[in-house]
Amino acid sequence: MTLASRLPEYPWDELDPIAEKARAFPGGAVDLSIGTPVDPVPSIIQDALVAAANAPGYPLTAGTPELRSAAAGWLARSLGVQVDPGTVLPVIGTKEFIAWLPVMLGLGSADTVIYPSLAYPTYDIGARLAGLLEAIGMHVVAWTLHRDPARLTSHAQRFVELRELLETADLVSLHLLLTDETRGMIDESALRSLKPGALLVNTARAELIAPGALERVLAEGRIAAALDVFETEPLAVGSALRDLPNVILSPHQGYNTPESLERMLDVVVANIEHYLSGTPANIVSAPRRLFAIGNYVPFS
Repeated sequence: MTLASRLPEYPWDELDPIAEKARAFPGGAVDLSIGTPVDPVPSIIQDALVAAANAPGYPLTAGTPELRSAAAGWLARSLGVQVDPGTVLPVIGTKEFIAWLPVMLGLGSADTVIYPSLAYPTYDIGARLAGLLEAIGMHVVAWTLHRDPARLTSHAQRFVELRELLETADLVSLHLLLTDETRGMIDESALRSLKPGALLVNTARAELIAPGALERVLAEGRIAAALDVFETEPLAVGSALRDLPNVILSPHQGYNTPESLERMLDVVVANIEHYLSGTPANIVSAPRRLFAIGNYVPFS
């Protein structure tokens, strides 16, 4: 049984009786459901959207500091609620956010979720989803060279030793840097310790697994694998991985579409133009000083 089949059907008609009652009032109802707009978009917002239309690069997930400060200011002025702007998270698609929020907060069957009686069914579905994931035994275990308990977001998550992780996990996903310490760390013995039917996912680096070990273990049919990294890329035509029925293969270039490449080039050109104009953009790691193109400056 799939997770989707365990969830209730979305009751689109749950608010129909309330909407009918509201429409009976003089002047009708103000419909705020499913993102229905009520008032014309103010000019100041239209102007801001136009001004930001030609802004290459990915937007900040948490919004700009100005936006978060504005939201915190509104809460203080309108509701008397004082919040740190750093704790404000603007979202697009709030109903989707609400549906996943209990899960992202790490809530489970032992927690209580309170939501308004007059609310979208999404609130109810979100609470059910959090309990369901725990009920079907979805727990996260992790191993890392540098443990940080602060990174655990739920009582259903915990750090374990690597051998325990390999022996107990139904799905093992590798997310490690390739270093002298991690190269070949998943050897044939480690792969054989995986429980029957386990799935190994590697989208990090192929060299994390000892050469030839994965092919030999997969050929026995005890485990399965999903890979998009290979020792030789593209994957050799004669590779045994191509003929195994328990392997999903994907090239390590999912980004490489005409649309994404065109966008990347647009960003490169825009970055150069911003730099030459003295207003650098999309700065990942800024040096102590910015220098004009053409100057050679050794960085310490």
